[in-house]
Parts: sequence; C-alpha cells; structure tokens
Amino acid sequence: MNEERMLVLQMVSEGKISIAEAERLLEAMEAADETAEEGAEYDDDNDDDLPDGVDRIVHMPHLSPEPALSPLHGPRMPGLVRPPRPARPARPARPPREPRVRYHPSHFHRFSPEDIEALKGLLGDDLAEHDLMDMSMHGVTVEYAQAIAETGLEGFTSDDLSRMITHGVHPEFVQGLHEAGLEDFDVDSIVQLAMHGIRLGFLTELRDLGLTDFDTDDLIKLGMHGIEPEFIRTMRELGYDDLTIDDLVQLGIHGIEPDYVRKMRTAGFDDLSVEELVRLGIHGVEADYISALRELGFDDLDLDEINQLSIHGVDAKFIREMRDQGLEDLSIEEVIRLSIHGVRPEYVQELRELGVGEYTVDDLVQLSIHNVSASLIRDLKVLGLAEFEVDDLIQFGIYGVSARFVQEMLALDLEDLNVDDLVRMRIHGISHRFVKKLRDKGIEIRSADDVIRRYRRHDFDLVE
Repeated sequence: MNEERMLVLQMVSEGKISIAEAERLLEAMEAADETAEEGAEYDDDNDDDLPDGVDRIVHMPHLSPEPALSPLHGPRMPGLVRPPRPARPARPARPPREPRVRYHPSHFHRFSPEDIEALKGLLGDDLAEHDLMDMSMHGVTVEYAQAIAETGLEGFTSDDLSRMITHGVHPEFVQGLHEAGLEDFDVDSIVQLAMHGIRLGFLTELRDLGLTDFDTDDLIKLGMHGIEPEFIRTMRELGYDDLTIDDLVQLGIHGIEPDYVRKMRTAGFDDLSVEELVRLGIHGVEADYISALRELGFDDLDLDEINQLSIHGVDAKFIREMRDQGLEDLSIEEVIRLSIHGVRPEYVQELRELGVGEYTVDDLVQLSIHNVSASLIRDLKVLGLAEFEVDDLIQFGIYGVSARFVQEMLALDLEDLNVDDLVRMRIHGISHRFVKKLRDKGIEIRSADDVIRRYRRHDFDLVE
C-alpha cells in the first residue's frame, strides 16, 4: 500500500474524515493509477528504439503521397538500392504486475495497542483482527466494554458487545437489572428486553402493582404483547384484581382490551373469567354480534353456543335469510349444522324455485353432503324425469346418478323406467354400452329388470 493510501487510513482513524469520504479518495486514487498504466501501455512503441538522428515518420493517409527522397534529398533514382534498416533492439521484459488489493476503511479498526491489550484482558487473548474490526464498525469502545464488565455480566464476547450496543443496551440498564433482583439473564435476554422496550421503570411499576414473581422471560412476553402498567391498573378497576403474568400475556396475545370487557358487560356478560374472555377473543366474538342474535329471539345464548356460532360463520344475516326461505323455527343446533355442511340460503331458494317438495333440515344436510346440486335437479326436469322426492335425490347423490347417466338410460327405451330402476342399475355398475352389446348379440332386453337379471348371470362376460 503506498503512502497516499496509508495517509487516508490514518486520517480515518484520527477522525479527520469520514468513512464515506475515505472511500471516495481511495476510489479516485485507484482510477488515477489505472489511467497512468493505460497511458504507459499506449506509449509502448516509443521512439527510443530509433537510430540517432532519425525521426519517426507519422503517416497521414488523408494527404496525397509525395515522391520518396534519396539520401541526397532528391528524387529516388532508378537502380538506387536503399540501405537495410538496422535491427530493432530487443524489448526488455516487463516485470510482473503486483495484484491490486482494494482497501476499505472498514477493514481497519480504531483501537490503539493499549486498547487491544485492555480488550484482550476482558475478552481473552484469542481476540482476532476481525473481532476488532466488527466492534469498531458497531461503535464499541474500550470504555463501553469495561463498563459492561463492571456490571457483573460475565462470559460476554466481542459479538455480544456489538449486539448490545446496536440495540441500545447501556451499562446502567444491565446494572439496574442486577439491582432489581433479576439474576437469570444473559446477553440474549438483555437484547430481547431492549428490543421490546422494557425499561427499568417498568420493573418498578410492576412491583408497585404487586407483581413481584417474574423473570426476564415474563418481562419479554409482556413487552412483546404490549402490556403496560396502565393496562393492569384499568383491568383491576374492572374487577380483575388477581391477574397473573400468564393472564396478562394471554389477554395481550388475543387483543382483549378493557373496552372489550365493558362492551361484553353491556351485552349481558358481567362476570367473564380471563379464560372466557380469551375464548371469545380467539373466535372474534364482538358485543354487536351477540346483540344482533338476541334481536332474532336468541335471548338465552350461553358462551359455548356463541362461540360455536362464530366458529362456523353463523351470523344474524344467515339466520334471517334462512327464515326468508321458510325455515323459521331453526334451533341453534340446526343453524350450526346447516352452516357446517355448506347449506346456504341461496341453495334453499333454488330448491324452492325448482319445485322440490317438503324438506327438513336433515334433508338439506344430506343433499349437501352428497353434492346434489340445483343444476342436477334442473337437468333431470329437462330430461322429463320430474316425479321424484327429496329421498330420491339423496339416493342419486349417494350412488352417483348423474344427468348424463339418466340421459343414456332413457335413450335405451326401457319399459317403465323409474327413479328406483336408475338407482338399481347404477348400484350394479350397468352402463348403456352393456345393454347395447347384449342387444347386438340378439338378447332381448325390454326393462331394467331384464338388464339387472342378465348382469347377475354374468352375461357381461359375453360382451367384454
């Protein structure tokens, strides 16, 4: 490294220039070096190898050529032979170029030899150059390291010092943790406390509120979920005097605020436990939700029913629309069953418009379970199969009787073909191709019973 680069790095270490300014200076020096080298390479064919008294001729192709001159400065005469040009001396070999190393101010630290000895006394003799660089980059000073050691914190490394100073851990904070009686903490927990905004005053306020049995993990959880002393005081004003650290953490995790407790009391739930509040919060139950259900006549709902309704997406709108479709006396259990199995008010409306007869909640659930869609019913009616009950549709769904299957069977002109016949043939796996092949072999097939009888006699072997 040349003297100019050393001078720049020295100015950085003395604080005369910033790292960014040093980078610009070093880049400018490297650019100048590269320009000088390119110029030297371009001037390789210099005039040093010409004989004395002879100048290099610069050729200019844009000028018209002139007649060559003889050594007597006259036109070259015919038959005059030009003397041979002296041989060019051998060019000396260029010494190999040294590899260029890019230096960055962050590659160097600002610790003096005395500082390094002091740090080794704190961190061990195996303190490496990269450890010094890392600490210097993060602003760790010898004074900071010594102050951390004076707090009684043991076993910390150079990486720990860099982490703590990065997250704003001051020696006074570590000393305060000791004075507060917390002895179970390490560097990781100290950093976590700082990251989640736990201050020494927070510990004092917790103890003033009577919460003395906590450790650093408890403090981290409280900070992580935003539990402040004011929250604890307000909850106590609402009657929650015996909240533990775990209770506070659970309330914080599920977003239970004092205002939520007040609204639930307005909705008629005065003595909810922490566990009940948490369950309501988990399932997103709001006071307005309960009030809307009560307006529909559900006045005696308990917490389990409310939670189940919320879990399965049943709200006042769902119940109101079901009532509009004729299902007026639904119980809580029936409403939940309909929602669990995906029976929507729109589906019930389509059944009514298609003229499907009387149906119960159980019928609707079975139709939905077996994927009996309104489009299937519509297609059956188009095919002329209009005389069927809800139970027939359920059987169609159970055994996979599709509109295409019905159409293919109707095209065979079987006598008195009805819904039961279609279900029986579908159960036996009979296809229209089976019937056609039997007829192609001259076997008389008139009804569904004939087809099923032939199938049971294993006549399908004849057509495979």
